[in-house]
Amino acid sequence: MIKAIIFDFDGVILNSTDIKTNAFKNIFKKKYSKQLPQILEHHHNHLGISRSNKIKLYFEKIIGIKLSNRQLNKYTNIFSSYCINRILRCKFIPGAKKFILNSFTNYDFFISSGTPTKELRFICKERKIDKYFKEIFGSPQKKTTHIKKIMKKYNLKPNEIIFIGDGYSDYQAANFTNLFFIGINYKKNLNIVDRILIKDFNKLNYILENKKYE
Repeated sequence: MIKAIIFDFDGVILNSTDIKTNAFKNIFKKKYSKQLPQILEHHHNHLGISRSNKIKLYFEKIIGIKLSNRQLNKYTNIFSSYCINRILRCKFIPGAKKFILNSFTNYDFFISSGTPTKELRFICKERKIDKYFKEIFGSPQKKTTHIKKIMKKYNLKPNEIIFIGDGYSDYQAANFTNLFFIGINYKKNLNIVDRILIKDFNKLNYILENKKYE
């Protein structure tokens, strides 16, 4: 029996994936326009990984510049400044808020995201959804670490948890920890064949009630 659901955040609860994409464009488009297509391709193929890790990777591996910690903090702050107000105004993924409000008493809800923890909790509080989640986890810890903490603290077994994500990193984290996985493919960016994919949350209750995730 499913007792808990772990949600990724961007592209799963909020329709904020394009905001993050545009934040990377904002950082790299002026000086590094030639490398931008490669940067964006990696970003789209690795949703759910922290901005700090990505920015460091893009400068060092694609552009060829080693960043100091101070420079890295500067770019992550630019990224956050671009995103925060836009994310506070963006829409929910269709059906997500309704599902959360109607089902939080039936399951233990958690968030596991690549967004920095402090920023993520601020956004959830401002969007008035924080109270529906037992705990909200973000970077710098990895999603597998989040999952292990949840299982240990709440005495949950892998077959009692579903991870809902929109990126391959979400799928990998669920696989590594033996969780059930449901993919939200609202932006049609998730290409896996061995797990169920849905466009949004409107059919999620049917899937859960009929155990279509197995």
